[in-house]
Amino acid sequence: MIGTKSDIDAKWALQLESIASQLDLRLRSRQDIEWDQSALLPDMEPKNKQGSSLSHVCHEVYLGRNYNRLFNQHGMEIQKCDYAPPLSDVITIILPAQGWSNQRIRKVLTKLCKLYRVPVIVLAHSSTNFITSLPNVQVELIESDTGDAKALNSIISTVGTPFTMIGHSLVTFSNQSSIERLVRVINDVPHVKVATGAFRDEEGHWSHGCLQQKMLNYRAKFKYGYYFSKYECMYCDMSLGPFVTTTDLLRRVKFRKNLIGTILYVDWFTRVRNAGVLGMACPDVMFFVKTTTDMTKQDWGTYAKAWELQTITDHLGVTFQYQCEEVGLTCESPLNIIKYFLLPPCCLKILRKEIEFLVDFLEENNMEYELQGGTALGATKFGSYLPWDFDVDILINCKDYKEWLRKGKKYVETKNCKLNPFNSDDIEWVNVIQRGYYFGVYCKHFFYEFICHNEISTRFLPKEYQSHPTSICYNGRWIKVNANPGLYSRNSMGFEDLRHAQHWRHLVKNNKSEAKGGYENPGSWKFCSRPRFHACLDQFPGDGNLPFVEL
Repeated sequence: MIGTKSDIDAKWALQLESIASQLDLRLRSRQDIEWDQSALLPDMEPKNKQGSSLSHVCHEVYLGRNYNRLFNQHGMEIQKCDYAPPLSDVITIILPAQGWSNQRIRKVLTKLCKLYRVPVIVLAHSSTNFITSLPNVQVELIESDTGDAKALNSIISTVGTPFTMIGHSLVTFSNQSSIERLVRVINDVPHVKVATGAFRDEEGHWSHGCLQQKMLNYRAKFKYGYYFSKYECMYCDMSLGPFVTTTDLLRRVKFRKNLIGTILYVDWFTRVRNAGVLGMACPDVMFFVKTTTDMTKQDWGTYAKAWELQTITDHLGVTFQYQCEEVGLTCESPLNIIKYFLLPPCCLKILRKEIEFLVDFLEENNMEYELQGGTALGATKFGSYLPWDFDVDILINCKDYKEWLRKGKKYVETKNCKLNPFNSDDIEWVNVIQRGYYFGVYCKHFFYEFICHNEISTRFLPKEYQSHPTSICYNGRWIKVNANPGLYSRNSMGFEDLRHAQHWRHLVKNNKSEAKGGYENPGSWKFCSRPRFHACLDQFPGDGNLPFVEL
């Protein structure tokens, strides 16, 4: 049964506190770190208890920095033990070899089976007709129209070991690719369910393979590096090379259909990360792969569509941009979008363009105007449109009203919009306007409200400045606002106007809220309908503007 938001938040807080203590030693007590290392020293006895983290593989002993000098290819050595089961009962290796040549498959299998007697499953296209007599090797011939994800998900359902290695991109195998090391890391480090190694391509290029990912507000960014380490391994959001994980996790978080190649695994790591599962890359474990990953805009495009992203900056620093229609986003019904989500950048782009052409008309015709309402609040807080608003409010001088109806109507029609005038009697909040008039400009997706008043706020400026209205840099352009926009926002929106709240159409106000001018508890969002989706309003703090622009 799913609990309330507060229940879920409390559980996440406890889990995060536990994870934080693993990542940052400053948060841990002395008894926690009395001996918390990846290996034992020669004179230490292992804690061999039934069901302990040592039950899957034998422990390692560190023989010292002078052991195996000069090249130190040994030193952390696996010890024989009687408590670990045979490795063949612990892990199954799956080789997604669709597209591999028979020679490559045979080379990887020969090297692998020479080192490890564990179950190996080869997924190969039926056209290869690959056959092998190697023990413990199962070959599954896959039709060319069967997707990579479907083949993997199907074969994983048959795996009988608690751990599985996905050996994608391998070209050979060696004793430097320690499977036991990766299993041990998953055993020993709380919350870690995926372990990977470094990789070296056929050109000799080596990478530790540890990537961090940030996904927020329809954007994703990947970069090499790590913030924390443990047991000589780096905490990572993902890796682009082969990896070991629990079979249970592979069954719970399945590979997504319609994705192929490396993007299939990038997507899987993203969903594992969103599930709160941590991964590690151990750079002492080196896999041999065909090539270091260099993905094209088309490759990333399938990932962008799966996650509804408009901008991706990959691990090589290359940025790719995608249009709304390319990734399945729409600007239809913006009021429905902002119930839970930020408006997509493509919708904000439309809004800004339409605001600009309306301001162009005002300024070219020397008409007085200033931003009002939530639009003015967005200008004050963001220097831009509030990404959880759905219309635009502009105040004009009533002396220009008829000119708007005469010239403005034709002007907006050239932009595929319509102008509809209303008498102020038609609007409920007319009591705040003295003998005012109102008209709306309706474009394809967005609505622009124009309210006229007999004067605008420039009269509150010192006399010498009244001919120069106050402007705000709004998306790179100076646009006119209230004489003192900060004071206007504070008085019109009430207490804590710099904190954020969803649009009033989606957030019920009570009497106390009304008395305070805004909301009773500004700075909080409704619980999102798609928990932890990157564009959910509740993924962002309820205060500050930088979290909405930083990535």
